[in-house]
Parts: sequence; structure tokens; C-alpha cells
Amino acid sequence: EIFEMLRQCNRCKRSFYCTRECQLNHWRTHKAECQVLDEEYSIQLCRPNHSSLQFASSCKGVSFERPSGVNVDERFWIKVQCLTESDEHLVYDKSRSCSFSIMPGTPGHLELLKKVQYCKAFDGRKLYFKASFDASGNCNVYPNVCSTTRKW
Repeated sequence: EIFEMLRQCNRCKRSFYCTRECQLNHWRTHKAECQVLDEEYSIQLCRPNHSSLQFASSCKGVSFERPSGVNVDERFWIKVQCLTESDEHLVYDKSRSCSFSIMPGTPGHLELLKKVQYCKAFDGRKLYFKASFDASGNCNVYPNVCSTTRKW
């Protein structure tokens, strides 16, 4: 309950304050750290087991894989399409060689929905984000590196 009453830094989402005055007073100290955290913060979408991989109806198939030509830990653009909190999110890259769904209740679902709705592009339904795949095959989405304009 107390945690919900705290103010959160809108950029990095990692610093919390009891009042706006505290947040403003801390800004000089927090500013440098915040800029680094801002772009480095990511949501890790763990590699699902094959049976739980969801089919996205508007994609040709499902592939929770790095797009061809993209190296491990190299960032690339993805599009995330969202409707509501109870709907799956469609995720795909330009080539659609990486295409999957994020199901409600799974890590990243609600946070990405809020980011998409906050930006209000395309009626709050889709947004472009930077993403990467690590050596373990997990997809990292960088919610603070996003764009409302087509990136491919």
C-alpha cells in the first residue's frame, strides 16, 4: 500500500519519492544515473517452451528467434500491438522472422501495454521498441527506447 503511494521517476522507473519536492531536490544527483538507466532498462521475455508458444494470427508463423542477420545482444526494432489488458500482444520485427505473442499475466505484458497506451500513437494500440536476444535465447525489450514512427 505504501509503495503505491510513492512517486516514481517517469524516465527510469527505478527511483521512488515520497513527494514531488523530494523528487525535484534529488534530480541533480539522479539525472546522470537516470539517463544511463533509461536506455538500458529492459524487460526480459524468457524463451517459452515450444508447446506454450502462441500463434499470432496475422503473422505467417510463430518464431521466438533472433531475426536473420541480427547478432546476439544486437538491438533491432520490433512492433508491439496491444488492445487491452486481457488480450495478447502481437510482437514482430520488419521481416516477421521474429513473431510471437505476449500473453496476459506474463512478464512484460502489462508494462508494455501501459507504455503503448501512454504514447497514444495509433490510438494507443501499437508502438515500436528496441529489442535484442541474448545468448540464452531470451528476448529483451527496451521499453524506454521506443518510437511512434515506423522504424523499418
